[in-house]
Amino acid sequence: MSEAPSPSCSIALRRAGAADIELLAAIHEQSARVGYANVFPPDAPFPRGEARADILGHLMRGGARAILAACDGADAGFAIVGPAADPALAPRTGALHLLHVRPAFWGRGVGARLLAAATDALVADGHERAVLWVMVGNARARRFYEKAGWRADGATAIERHAV
Repeated sequence: MSEAPSPSCSIALRRAGAADIELLAAIHEQSARVGYANVFPPDAPFPRGEARADILGHLMRGGARAILAACDGADAGFAIVGPAADPALAPRTGALHLLHVRPAFWGRGVGARLLAAATDALVADGHERAVLWVMVGNARARRFYEKAGWRADGATAIERHAV
């Protein structure tokens, strides 16, 4: 009887930039379609243009960086970190703006590796605390972040998106 193969993979990280926008938008779409399936109708068109603009907006903001993860050579996920955009937050507060992993790579360590790299980047950039937003109803993401030590603070926000 043979053992089941380990779900983990060899993960390589690199800095992503503006040339990677289409790739990041595709990963975002694949992740969101499955991750938010309980929120958005499956036949709703994905706002790819809005996703591109959001990603580019984060990348163009001063002090932001994107990290792209490959799993066994395949582009699997990304994270974008940088200064928090909310001026009401304490100085030196960073933000995990986006973290998306293609569903085919969920449970293989890609998200955890990206989150660790994102956290390291925030610390290296001088941030003393960090924030992130999780969509209401995204219990999987909440569990993921809480397992890594992040805690909900009760803050809420409403964003309108075309779907």
